[in-house]
Formats: sequence, structure tokens, C-alpha cells
Amino acid sequence: MKNSMNVRHVFTENQKKAILQTVARKVAMSVCRFRDTIQANELEGCGDFLVYGAFVSLKCRGELRACCGWVGDSVALVEALNQAALRAATDDNRFAPIMTSELREMKVDVWVLTGPELIAGKGPVRAEFVEIGKHGLIVATPRHRGLLLPGVAVEMNLNPVEFLEHTCRKAGLPKNAWLDEQTMVLRFEGDCFSGTLYELLPESFPKDQIAPPRAPQERDVAMLADYTKQNIHKVLKGQSPDLYIAGVYDGNVNGICLRSHFSDHTTDTVQMAIGKAAPLQATLWNMAMRTAETILRSNGRELPDRVDLCVFWGIEACGTAAKPTLDKLNTRQEGLLLVRFGRWIFTYTSRQMPERLLLEALAEAGFAEDADTEVYSVNVACTASSFMTSSNQRPNVQVAVRQPVAAGGFYPGMSGELDKMLDSLFADEPAQKAAKSAKGSKASAKGKAEVPAASAVIVPHAGWVYSGRLAAQTLKRAGAIPELVLAFGTKHTPMGVDWAVSPCSRWELPGRALEGEPELAKAMTATVPEFQLDTYAHAREHSLEVVLPMLARVAPQTHVIGTVMAGGQPEMLKIAAKKMAGWIRTLPKRPLLLASTDMNHYAEEECTNQFDAMAIEAIEAKDPLRLLEVVRRNEISMCGVVPVAFVMLVLQELKGDYEVESVGHTTSAEASGDTSSVVGYYGAVLR
Repeated sequence: MKNSMNVRHVFTENQKKAILQTVARKVAMSVCRFRDTIQANELEGCGDFLVYGAFVSLKCRGELRACCGWVGDSVALVEALNQAALRAATDDNRFAPIMTSELREMKVDVWVLTGPELIAGKGPVRAEFVEIGKHGLIVATPRHRGLLLPGVAVEMNLNPVEFLEHTCRKAGLPKNAWLDEQTMVLRFEGDCFSGTLYELLPESFPKDQIAPPRAPQERDVAMLADYTKQNIHKVLKGQSPDLYIAGVYDGNVNGICLRSHFSDHTTDTVQMAIGKAAPLQATLWNMAMRTAETILRSNGRELPDRVDLCVFWGIEACGTAAKPTLDKLNTRQEGLLLVRFGRWIFTYTSRQMPERLLLEALAEAGFAEDADTEVYSVNVACTASSFMTSSNQRPNVQVAVRQPVAAGGFYPGMSGELDKMLDSLFADEPAQKAAKSAKGSKASAKGKAEVPAASAVIVPHAGWVYSGRLAAQTLKRAGAIPELVLAFGTKHTPMGVDWAVSPCSRWELPGRALEGEPELAKAMTATVPEFQLDTYAHAREHSLEVVLPMLARVAPQTHVIGTVMAGGQPEMLKIAAKKMAGWIRTLPKRPLLLASTDMNHYAEEECTNQFDAMAIEAIEAKDPLRLLEVVRRNEISMCGVVPVAFVMLVLQELKGDYEVESVGHTTSAEASGDTSSVVGYYGAVLR
């Protein structure tokens, strides 16, 4: 029994050193794309030990870069180490691929696991069998499995219950799934050995392979900038451009920023390859062609006076705007890349203070200084001492008709078909059906009795075949709709600003329309500057449009001011809600507030129902801050949590108290029959 995966092995110092050295070599060789295999005879007699598995964790500059393992029923240590090291080096898709230059600063932890043991108790008693610092955990169901190493609980300062909850979330389950008798919970033990990867490499390792890579120098970018300018000139003059410039750097990079200077303006052409690097010269040639085509399309043939080129590579995580780690940023050679909801800004100013560089980028992009804005450092070579460019579009205000983009997809695109489906969606439900659709929430018992008009509604915005009936019945339950509706929806696309108010004069729909209020929208953003007028953000967004034909059915004379929102921390929401309530009080009549959201996305129906119940409980408790916390802590993919929380906060400011009448909850499985990957939907009236 000594050589058993259920027996915790005692390792000698020589064995620990051998494990670390061979794993470090395997990781480095794998990152450098060399074949390498740890041999049992290299492990000082422990290679054949039977273990439950092994994990390899890699960190660079204090940031996790990979953590992968190999577990099985009674596997030889040498096999577990080979698999774990290879996976950590090449297969952790949660992070960008590890670069060879990172290996010099990388820390490696090797975990050797023994056990596991089933925790067979029921409910809360299971937590009594978990010892922090000693045990790791596995939570498993027939379709879900999650494992956390013993060190996770120590690093995060968790107690046993919290450790069990985190393991459930790792498995993709509700945090309290460990209390369920049907959920299998196992504990295991592990030994951890740590070291600096570069120092563990043997003398025979080709360390020149992990030297900082040759990168574009000042001479390279200067010559490439001139080469690109000449190519633009040649295209505009009808000549053949050059395909390649010899003797100049032509490796892979992550970003190429080309700025063409004309007599009275500049234009930027940018190529981003954040996930996968792109070849510099070939990409630059294509960018020159695109720039020339842009000039020709604008009916101009003005030649650029100068071209600046800025190239960056070596992307490394530096935390978030809420908690950045910039202490090692060398702004003489490095810049910052900020990413927020698919949009980005790149900035570089030689010898600028890192903190100032970050603040300038946040201000320029209009990104919030919160955990949703990711911060990265990049190596830079540039012909200018300062360079900033972004995907961020300036607010674009066009007081025009907003054309439908979801018609024919999310709902019928032809007027006749639309009317027919609306008739079906608004038809009275049989009592039995209504009760079923209200599962997971408190269905209204008021029936057809006279009720006060709604102050706000929460409606889903998926395809009508899935959530249309619930949305229609919620609007029907709201009663008389006032002359103005302030609609707040999810911003799914990266286009436009984060909190965008539509300045449109009319919302065009198949066979009908709802009027906008451009002047009122302008007044609203003047009072609540956290919101901005922006046409772009609404151009391809469906979260409000899907609801508007239903609104037009019940209140064809109402006017709509539509707002879409992406991200937002509690304090910012509270401040904006207070201002919004103050502005609403100046209106002659109270508008209806409408929040558009779908609930948890793409989990098993049982899991989605549990997640949605947690969010609905916070809504019914009239606690918007708790709703935000519950959704974010449990990683519930409720896309419109920010609009819903904002509307609830505004209502608190306006009324102090209100009643929540939950109309119903359902999932996409009711229409599709597929319970393996469903989206949840919820409707409520707030009076």
C-alpha cells in the first residue's frame, strides 16, 4: 500500500529539487517549441510513485499565466508531471500564449496530489471535513466538475464554506450546490514545491532561446515608416508599390499604428493582433494600400507629408483600472493597452509617469476607472515620442430615424406576420399555463382587479419565439402606458460609448413606428452627464428594438428615449440614478421606466433556474446593490443587470418604496426542448 495514490508520499530534498528542475525544463522547452520528456530515472527514485495527479502553476510578475494539471486513477508521478507541464506551457486558453521572454521572470509551483476521499456527509456538515491549507476540493455532478488546489483557499483567505462555494463556481454550478446530496464532494491532499524557473534550468539548456527576442528598433521603424509613405505615394500616383524592404525587422508584432500627416489633418490606420501576432512588413504593406484607398475614396489625391509608425508587442497583464500594477512599467520603452468590453486604447509617451499615462488614456477613451477596464503593458518602438490611438468612437449625434436591425431575426420582419404574432403573444394565457410561466418567482394574484399604473417594468429581449410571450404579458400587466417611456437596455456591441442615449427622432419598425424625443434626450444628458448622446451605440443593438413593437401595440402614441448601458460600478450607478431622478421630477408627467434584460445564459436548465432565482430574489427584495453583488459574485450571465439595477435605484430615489410584481420566469427550453444549454427570461412590474 506504500506506493498508492491514497498515501501521501514523503519526498526528500533531492526529489523535490529533481521535480522542480525537470518541470521547469519541460515548461521552457515546450514554450520554445522543442520536444522534451521527463524520464523516471531523472526524479531520484520517485518517478514511479503512484499519485492522484499533478498540477503546474506559472506566474510572471505576480500575475497568473497558466495553471493546468493531470489527474487520474493511480497515475505514475512521471506521467502526471509530463502532462501537467506540457499543458501549463501550451494549453491554458484562459490566457494569451506564454512568450519566451517571460520565462526569465517566471515562478513555477508544482503540486503533487494524493487521495482523493469522498466527503459523504449531508448539507452543512460537509464543511467540517475540510481543513484549510491541507485539503484541496473536487465538486462533481454527471455534467460538471471543478477542482481547486489546497493553496487557493490560503491565497484567498477562505473559510471551509467559502472554499466549497468557490469550487462549485469553478464547476459551473451554483455556489450552494455542495449542500445537495446528489453533488459529489471530494477532498484530497497535496505537496507544493516552488522555485524560479530560469534558475532551475540546467546548464545544457539553450538559454539564448529565451533571451529577450529581437524586436524592431528605432532604425527599423524609421525605415519602415518612410517605406510605407513611399508606397502610399506610389499608389496615389498610379505606380507599383514595393512589397518588401530588405535588412529591416520583419518579425511578428501585436499592434501596428500608422498615422498619415496631411496639410490640415491626420488619419490613423491601425491593425491589432492581440490574440495572435501578425507579420510586420506584410501587414504594413496592406495597411499602406488601405490608407491609399481611403484617400482615393474621399476624392482626394493629397500626398501625406509625413508618416509616423508605432509598433507594439509583448502584451502582459497589469491588473485593471481599479487596481493597476504599474510599478515595473518602463515608459521609455513600454506603453499601455487598455481594453473594455471589446474596445481598446493604446497610449505611449516616452518617460511619462505610468500613473499619469493611465489616467490620460482613461480620460481620452472615456473608460471608467473600474474592474471592467483591463490594463496591459506592451513593448513599443515608435517614430514619435508620444502616440495614442483607439477603437473608441467619439459620440456621434445624428437626429435621424433609427432603422430596425433585428426585424426578420429576433421578430417578424413583415407587418402582417408581425401583427399575427403580436395577437398570439398578447392573448390571455390559460390559468394553468400562466402558473407554469411564473416558476421561480412570485406570480401576481391580483388577476383583473384594478391596480395602480406601473412605475417601471423589467422585460426580456430575446427572440420572440423564446421570450416574446413573457415580454408581452409583462407590458400588458403594466396597465396604462404614459406619454413617455425611458427605456434602458443592454449594450451588446462594442460600437459607441458605454452609456449611450439615442438622439433619434423616430424608431422605425415593420409597418409602424414610435416617436423619439431628441430634445428631451439632449436635456437628459445635460442633467446626467454620465450618459452621452450617441447614434453609433444604437445602430446594431437589439436589446431595446425587440421590445418596441410590443410597446407600439399597447401604447402606439407613446414616445421613447432609448438608452443602452455597458458596465458600471455601484457608486457610479447611485450618483447617476440620483441625477436622473432629479431630472424626471422636472417633467410635467412621470414616464414609465423600462429595463430590458435576459437572465443567465447557456447553462443547463437546472443551473440556470438556480442562478436566476438568486437574481430574482434580490429584485423582489428591492435591493439593486445586492442584485449587482449577487450577479457578479456568482458570475451569473444576466446581460442587463446594470440597466435593471439602475432603474431600481432611480425608482428608490423617486418613490422611496415600491412593490415588485413578478409576472413570470421561463427558459429557452420551453420553446426549444433543449435543456442542456438554455437562457433564462424574467418579467416584472414595479408599482
